[in-house]
Amino acid sequence: MGVRIMYATCTRLVYDKKDKYSLHVIAVDGGTPPLTGTTTVNIVLLNVNDKEPYFTPTTQRAEVLENIPVGSVVHKLAARDLDIGDPAALRFGWGDISSAVDMKGNEVTSEEYKDLFSIDPTTGWVSVAKPLSRDIAVSIKLGVIVTDQTAPVLQQGAGTLIISIIDVNDIPPEFEPPWTRDEPNYLLEVEEEQPIGSLLGKFTALDKDSSIALYQLEQNGDMFSVNNVTGEVFIESRLDYETIQSVNLTLVAFDSGTPQLSTAANIYVQLININDNSPVFSQAEYNGTVKENAAAGTRILLVSAEDTDLGDLGKVMYDLEGEHSRLFHIDTESGLISVAGDESLDRETVESIRLTAIARDLAPAATQRTATVPVNIKVLDVNDNRPEFKSKRYHTSIQENIIITPSPSLLQLEATDRDENPRLTYRIVSGNDEDVFAVDDAGVLTIQGPLAKGKTEYNLAVQVSDGMLSDTTRVDVRIEPVNLERPVFVLPPPNDSKAFVRENSPIGHLVTKVQAKDEDSGENGRLTYHFNINGTHTQHTAQFSIDPDSGAITTRAALDREEKSSYQVYLVARDHGTPMYLETVQPLLIYIEDEDDNGPMFQASNRTFIFFTKENIPLHTRIGKVQAIDLDEGNNSFIFYFIISGNDNGSFSLDKQDGSIYNEIPLDRELNNVYELFVKASSNENYVENENNYSDNDDSVVLVRILVEDENDNPPEFEQPQYFRGVPSHATARHYVTSVSATDPDIGDFASFSYLIQASHLYKVGSNVSSGSVVPAPFSIDDNGRISTTQPMTEYNQDRFKLEVVARETAPPYREATTLVNVWIYEPQQLIKIILSRPPLEVTAEQDELVRDLSNATDTRVVVDDIRSHVSHTGQIRLDWTDMMVHVVDKQNQEIVAIPHILRIIDSKYDFLKSYYVGVAIENVQPAHPSVQEDKFEPGLAALIALLIVLVVGLVAVCVLCCCCKHWISAESPSNGTPHKSEMLIKKQKTQFIDDLSITENPLWIEQKLKLYEEQELTMQVFCDLDRGGSTEQI
Repeated sequence: MGVRIMYATCTRLVYDKKDKYSLHVIAVDGGTPPLTGTTTVNIVLLNVNDKEPYFTPTTQRAEVLENIPVGSVVHKLAARDLDIGDPAALRFGWGDISSAVDMKGNEVTSEEYKDLFSIDPTTGWVSVAKPLSRDIAVSIKLGVIVTDQTAPVLQQGAGTLIISIIDVNDIPPEFEPPWTRDEPNYLLEVEEEQPIGSLLGKFTALDKDSSIALYQLEQNGDMFSVNNVTGEVFIESRLDYETIQSVNLTLVAFDSGTPQLSTAANIYVQLININDNSPVFSQAEYNGTVKENAAAGTRILLVSAEDTDLGDLGKVMYDLEGEHSRLFHIDTESGLISVAGDESLDRETVESIRLTAIARDLAPAATQRTATVPVNIKVLDVNDNRPEFKSKRYHTSIQENIIITPSPSLLQLEATDRDENPRLTYRIVSGNDEDVFAVDDAGVLTIQGPLAKGKTEYNLAVQVSDGMLSDTTRVDVRIEPVNLERPVFVLPPPNDSKAFVRENSPIGHLVTKVQAKDEDSGENGRLTYHFNINGTHTQHTAQFSIDPDSGAITTRAALDREEKSSYQVYLVARDHGTPMYLETVQPLLIYIEDEDDNGPMFQASNRTFIFFTKENIPLHTRIGKVQAIDLDEGNNSFIFYFIISGNDNGSFSLDKQDGSIYNEIPLDRELNNVYELFVKASSNENYVENENNYSDNDDSVVLVRILVEDENDNPPEFEQPQYFRGVPSHATARHYVTSVSATDPDIGDFASFSYLIQASHLYKVGSNVSSGSVVPAPFSIDDNGRISTTQPMTEYNQDRFKLEVVARETAPPYREATTLVNVWIYEPQQLIKIILSRPPLEVTAEQDELVRDLSNATDTRVVVDDIRSHVSHTGQIRLDWTDMMVHVVDKQNQEIVAIPHILRIIDSKYDFLKSYYVGVAIENVQPAHPSVQEDKFEPGLAALIALLIVLVVGLVAVCVLCCCCKHWISAESPSNGTPHKSEMLIKKQKTQFIDDLSITENPLWIEQKLKLYEEQELTMQVFCDLDRGGSTEQI
């Protein structure tokens, strides 16, 4: 009786996994007791060529220089076939699918690129077949096939070879037009006197096969400098047309290629003369004289001014301005000032004339410069006015017994002459019978002879003459009966007639007591005292009263020195003589003495002082000065200043005598831009500062507001030191990448800056070493920090860029800040979608924290590529849920991690992430673009599958029944005390089956119920494994 060994139909013998099997066969007879026999059956599998060859990896890449010789090998295709051990059995060839892109990222339509490379069918070596040119294509994707020559039927594997053609530095830089290689010149015209640091020009060079490394000036001296990166040339010293009219520079641009190439540009700078010098007069002031009767054209003086500008800009024209400029003429070219003649000069109308001479250059009105100088012209007098008496008739009286020796003065005749320094003479022309009267050169009428007896009046005609012209007046002299003596003041004495009284004295306060004497007796000697106000005798003025009998002068009103410091009154002492009284008039000057009755005060229009100061000024710099007034005088008017509030930290000091305010701490506008101090003005030098010791109506306290003006003393700073973003490989030009933002605590123009991408370093996939900065840059940045692509990204699929982004101030000293923007070029199939049950705005606000936590948990770098409203699998948009698209980067090699690997990492962190996901409302993590395959339904195949299922279920049932019978037989055998191995396996497999029920692709949702199709697949897998296990155990 033989035994036939068969293998289970649900298993497949795979030579590559196991090529030998050893079976232990036991034969049992039917006797009692049953006897057994054993043997070992060794089964050796024979290999069958049933596997297709394949490329490793499927997509292979190569880079080749543009100038590589024809015939050079650029790549060796790698392929395997598990059925054969000799690689020589494989044959290589080109596939049918190919494509290429040009330098602009556009697909190449010409098929010329297909003939650029050849492949050795035996070795798989790919070599250059024709000269390469990046003008044809920069990236070529070729389909390749590998064929197993030993297979009984055709077995082929397909792959892709991507060849990138690398540029070679063989072209030197070229400057922008109008520069050419034949005429490598720039001609510039620049106005002189440009501010130091001004931009002369930006000279940009381009290199078709590399970037510009630096710019350098040769034979420059110290007049200009160049920004080595941008090619901007700046003015570093004064440009003065009067000193130098032209400058020649040589600017050299070096590229970054190897070998390094350079190109020079000759810059010819022609200075343009501008009107930068004003006319300057030879004197600070001019003085001249002219007679008032000078004829028209009379020369007076010559003014002269010079202008150091060259050409017409240095020519000067003259003009006159002033109230009386119409009286004079100035020669516009020579500057000669003369009498105009339109109106005559009159010294009596205006004696001294102050004019302004103006010198103007001949520049256009918009840039014309002028200079002015004072011109003083004194009009000299000529005798053209006759003298005039103040009165046409005078009256006086004399006593009949007047003593004529010495000659007494009767009357002062007054005459005026409008001419300068007139020499007047007086004479009596009529009525002076017997020469009784005389008049001297001063106009004093005296008696020089005895009066005629019985004559009661003389009528005199008196003439005044300046030598050429004259005037006449009448003097009536009446002869009065005798009252011999006139009063004479004793107190105060005539030569020191003054008195003093303190201000604020009470009404009725005695100022002084005047006293006069009269040598007459009786009524002719009795005196009374009065004030003379405009010829009228009175006992009172507005401020004072005089006792007519005692002469006591007292106050009758409050006196305030600050309103008026002195009063002049005229005292009259009159006798009571008859028939004619005599009186004497004497002025009295009353001085009001000061009292300290006024405190310092700030004027109502100046109750707030506002001072402006720059930040960062040196310590103890004078910022401003407050000033109060005190209406008192002398020692009573001293003012002392104190800071009583707002200076708690001692930021400022105050000169208490001068009122000057100084800073005692460094001023930083960004910390505090306004300081408010309250300053007290006091007459007390030892005033105790107390901020509660004043009110809003206190005019001795003033508010000082110090406004700190900004300086450009803070550099810009980016919000993040690095940015991480991704760009899809199918992105075209102007695709938005990200936005960077820099801030500056300064304000205005000092907080304004521009953005530029300084370098775009390319890192090829699998390399942590930069291939250099790509030129022209594939990215651009606008003034708002918005970065976008400038070309299609197809060429850089799976590569990454590190952009050096600079924020530069637009105001001197043009400080810069730099940040790095890391950009990965990805395929959309590499994105992971994180579904959160929160609105997109909330997720965006907490994006950085969420990314940081996920990166730390997975020990990778999570990069957010998009945040949008959630779209369910049915296409419904949920605005309260969010889809966050990310790609994940390995921190070591900086490559995008495959999605299955990331999901395994997330699964391994399940215990840690479970509670975290609940907190941030993460509902699911899944590939953003799952692959979808459409299965075609074939009824025949469905029937076959159903039949197979029935057969498998029947076979499984037979296997289970056999195992149970074997278990019963083993249980009856006393010689074997250990459980049968197959039973342990079944228990283990059952346990494994239970465990497998909880395993899905992502165990984060372990608590969810399995779907019906998942339960069915797992059950079928378990029973198949049971049967496979039975076929591999020893029997």
